Amino acid sequence: MTTPTIGLLANPNQAAVSALLSQAFAEDPAYEYFLNGCAPDAKARYLVRLVRFIVAYHCQSGMPVWGVTHQGKLIACALLEVPGLGWRRALALLYQLPKLIGRVPLSSVQRMNDYARVSRQNLSGDVRYYLIKIGVAANQQGQGLGKALINAILDHYRQSGEILGLDTENPNNVPLYQHLGFQLHDQIMLDDLSIYRMYRPLK
Repeated sequence: MTTPTIGLLANPNQAAVSALLSQAFAEDPAYEYFLNGCAPDAKARYLVRLVRFIVAYHCQSGMPVWGVTHQGKLIACALLEVPGLGWRRALALLYQLPKLIGRVPLSSVQRMNDYARVSRQNLSGDVRYYLIKIGVAANQQGQGLGKALINAILDHYRQSGEILGLDTENPNNVPLYQHLGFQLHDQIMLDDLSIYRMYRPLK
């Protein structure tokens, strides 16, 4: 039996990354917040469009996508924000955002913008690496792939002396990340959405 391969994806398949993350975040509290008020039969469609936007923006910005592949198939992935690339990120946002307008409710775009602003407020300037998204395929969960993927990222950047940050809106994830060495920075509220902000030194 072949062993899964873990590492940076040199040329990420955006469709595969988007499909995996859309499935992984189908019941995530953050996306429930983004899509609050949307008709139930439209939520799944809007979720896919939001995730595709995030993945396209991330890739066009030149930010790294990490993945776990097995027999040529993507079975887990993570989006990582890294220092620099400011001009590329600005251009990517200018290019991708108009594609989202009109394809999801304007209220969802505004909620995403509020979330992006609030989730980073008053964080230490040392938190310059950020785990944006991580997901594991439904039929591969429970095998430690998420843990292995995070550990590979930590190993890769271990000598940077920086801090890796992340946030989760699912309280069940907090002890899982703590088991991997992350500490809870704080819990903040955005309307009725709880955001647990966590960090771990990259050393």
